[in-house]
Amino acid sequence: MAMTDYPYPTNFLMPMQAWPATAACKFLGGTSDDYVDLATSLFNASIVFYSNGVNTGNYCIVDPNEATSNLGNPLGFPWQECTELIIYSCASGPPNDVFWQDCSVGNFTSINEDNCNETFVPPTFNGYTKDLFRENAIEHLYGFDYSRTSNIIFTNGNLDPWSAGGVQQTTPGINGGNDRGIYSFYMDGSAHHLDLRQPNTCDPPPVQYARYQIVHIISCWINPSCNANYQQQPLPSFNVTGATSNDCKAVQYGYPWGMPPPTTTSTKTNPITSTHTNPTNPTSTIPNAPSSTTPKAPPTNPPTTTLLTNTTMTVTIHTTAHHSGSSSSSTLASILTILFAITLFWS
Repeated sequence: MAMTDYPYPTNFLMPMQAWPATAACKFLGGTSDDYVDLATSLFNASIVFYSNGVNTGNYCIVDPNEATSNLGNPLGFPWQECTELIIYSCASGPPNDVFWQDCSVGNFTSINEDNCNETFVPPTFNGYTKDLFRENAIEHLYGFDYSRTSNIIFTNGNLDPWSAGGVQQTTPGINGGNDRGIYSFYMDGSAHHLDLRQPNTCDPPPVQYARYQIVHIISCWINPSCNANYQQQPLPSFNVTGATSNDCKAVQYGYPWGMPPPTTTSTKTNPITSTHTNPTNPTSTIPNAPSSTTPKAPPTNPPTTTLLTNTTMTVTIHTTAHHSGSSSSSTLASILTILFAITLFWS
């Protein structure tokens, strides 16, 4: 539920209301020590996930696999966890969490190896061996230092539990990496990959502003006359406490999402002329977008920008992911989202 703590109703995993984590937490702030009160509070919080906050009279816990049944092959993510993406994910017990302890630092690896050997067995799966369980694969294959990499955008949201394992500003090679095209956006008010979902009028300002900057970052990458990478600007803050979502609507052709249009002009081969509109966002106030010069307020008459078409590009955008069996669709959605925004920017 925390992973899909979006500002509008969704059915990505289960049908849930806007800001579902906030809705669930409202039932868990009491101080009663009565067992019935505690059980009732826990029940009311849990049905926010299991039945969209509606007491249907069914007091049975739904099979949690139902929440991920639309994400593809259920062995997709377990395969990642049993080969190259080994995640320390288990209950440590009190006082860390409310569950009993089922692993420790000392036995985590051996427990997971055993689980993997029990999961990938014939006739469901053939060929899995312990040699495929490589707890240091990510470090050995890709490294944890990005000081010699270029043109990668990392995004994480503070409401996404998976962001704890994501690339941050403190990751080696990230801070000061803009000149190499390395960026890391940490967005307040964003749950799992909210920035890659369909833009919405209820999206928090940090998400809108991150999208806006990402479009400008990529537009520089594909523009041969851009001789200096875009310099990342701070995102506005956002506090989910007290946040409301009213009349949320998908935003179609909404770039620049309430931001002032770009003010720079680049001349290239086979140019086209495009005029940018300046739609406003009815629910959010966002600072003027940064540029290579002093930011300007949205002009009354949008500027005319000369740009190039038919440019080939290679882009890497990384978000902390975890799904089972949906990597290809998620990747395609990410690429289409960014290309759609760039198309609006260049047309």
